[in-house]
Amino acid sequence: MFIDSHAHLQNEQFDNDIEIVYKKSLDNSVGRIINIGYDLNSCKKTIEIINRFEHIWGTVGMHPHDAINYNKNFEENLFLFFADKKIIGLGEIGLDYFKEYSPIDIQKKVFIKQLEIAKEKELPVVIHCRDAYDDCYEILKSHNVSKGVMHCFSGDEKEVERFLSLGFYISFTGTVTFRKNDLKAVKATPVDRLLLETDCPYMTPVPFRGKRNDPSYIPIIAQKIASVHKVDVLEIEEKTTENVYRLFKRLS
Repeated sequence: MFIDSHAHLQNEQFDNDIEIVYKKSLDNSVGRIINIGYDLNSCKKTIEIINRFEHIWGTVGMHPHDAINYNKNFEENLFLFFADKKIIGLGEIGLDYFKEYSPIDIQKKVFIKQLEIAKEKELPVVIHCRDAYDDCYEILKSHNVSKGVMHCFSGDEKEVERFLSLGFYISFTGTVTFRKNDLKAVKATPVDRLLLETDCPYMTPVPFRGKRNDPSYIPIIAQKIASVHKVDVLEIEEKTTENVYRLFKRLS
């Protein structure tokens, strides 16, 4: 089976047909989905979804866009969420200097705080990083964080090497089907450190680009990555699934 390591099924685009999307994904050999929280409401919806669907697990955390909203109430809820056995990681968290919806200094403080919590709870982290690779790397390195994934990776080959050196996995979305620069990063990432994700409802792969993305499209992403590595897609299916289980110890 394949695993979609990063989905947002709590998005309102799935409100009317999440059951259909779920069945479609299973029918397309996507046997596990990890639903990712990014603020208080999305985390609460993630808890609802993972307890509603057998083959969906989740993570919770505060996205850098919303870092300005991180407060004691959110943190208290975060620890409550961890009590659910199907919460398997902390994220998505990180830094985003491209849109900078929250001030950079606040993003850094909230990022570091959540990294400390992840270490305390012995959970892997799901990292969002855009136009902030230097700071993200230095923060992860200085805080000795080695268990995590760089989600929706858009860096170059040199960035791949830096995060691999920390022990991180690198995850790719449907952009590999339409961004040539992404393929260089794919090629630089060993198969035993790769994860697959849709980041749905965003990042829809060709030939469905422009439509809503969903976990059933994971095999398309896998096929493209297989062609870059010049291996059979079955190897990508097997290795990326093993990688997810190795990283997310709570996944069953």
